[in-house]
Amino acid sequence: MERFFTGKMLQEDEEPLFEHFQTRYPRAMASAMKIRTFIEEKYQTTIPNEEVTYLAVHIYRLLGAVPA
Repeated sequence: MERFFTGKMLQEDEEPLFEHFQTRYPRAMASAMKIRTFIEEKYQTTIPNEEVTYLAVHIYRLLGAVPA
C-alpha cells in the first residue's frame, strides 16, 4: 500500500513469476486478486501483476499454515 500511495509501484514485466504463483499458490493468488479488484474499483487505478504477486507472497506466508 505504501508503494501504491506514493506512486512507486513495481512496473517490471515478471509475467512468468505471476503465472507460476497462479499455478502453484492458487489460494494466495485468489486472495491477492480480490484485493486488487477492491483497490482498482475504489481508487480507479490499475495494480500491476508484479504488485499482485508480491502481495500473494505475503498472503501465502499467512495462509501457509492453514490447511486447504
